[in-house]
Amino acid sequence: MDALYTYFLRVKHGPWARSDPSIVQRAGSLQLIDTTYPQAASSLEVSAMRRSDLFLPTSRATHGGGINTTQLLVRAGLIRPFGSGLWGFTPAGQRVRQKVIHRLQTGLDSIGGQQVCLPGLQHRQRWEQSGRWKTFEGEMFTLENRDGQVMCLAPSHEEGMVHLMDGQIRSYDDLPLLVYQIESKFRDDHAYNGLIRCKEFTMKDAYSFHANETSLDTTYNDVRGAYERTHTDLGLEFTIVEADNSVMGGSTSEEFIAPVEHGSVELLSCTATECRFGISDEHR
Repeated sequence: MDALYTYFLRVKHGPWARSDPSIVQRAGSLQLIDTTYPQAASSLEVSAMRRSDLFLPTSRATHGGGINTTQLLVRAGLIRPFGSGLWGFTPAGQRVRQKVIHRLQTGLDSIGGQQVCLPGLQHRQRWEQSGRWKTFEGEMFTLENRDGQVMCLAPSHEEGMVHLMDGQIRSYDDLPLLVYQIESKFRDDHAYNGLIRCKEFTMKDAYSFHANETSLDTTYNDVRGAYERTHTDLGLEFTIVEADNSVMGGSTSEEFIAPVEHGSVELLSCTATECRFGISDEHR
């Protein structure tokens, strides 16, 4: 069975910081179920609008690239291509996107997550300090500003999140702390099947800070549970598999994989009721 990566769990064990479960928005259309978590409320609201007032540029033309889902999204007037790996959302497409983001916010807020916002443009020095500047070489968009300083468009935000909290956590009373953002990421990757793999994409990435590993493990399980509820809330079938830590580092990594017609890996999964165990072809 083919499968499409939809969400990632990343764990980086350390004395203070961990790159906690992060969600990557890559998929096409998602079935939205009218349910919310009672434990938390989001400040994001999508106002009602008459269908006659909504700008919806539908078309009979079929976009040449991507899978059938992407072509349907283009024809439905939800998205439009801006070149290889680049997509724009129309007013209707943005409303759908906001609803998905709202579900993600609700899931993290329900377990005590706090939302932040970091710049996508970052200086080279911060990445050299972590030792990951060369790790992302080939996938990182780099540039030189007018002052001759080398910068990059962040493909990930571990360095930025540690800098945001460095020196700000002054007491054990501030821990544990779970923060997250839902912002754009940039990777000079090979574009693949429309929205499945893009050069610019929206990622929900979360990071937790702890005094000890016991606290870290507790938060990990809390976030894992929030992801399961979010997937269910969105009406997605999914399997949880072991994954590589890759450039994220750490001791443990899991991936939430959604079976689709055209995916990027082969998947063997348990078919028993409520069983989420599976193995991808990368770990057989």
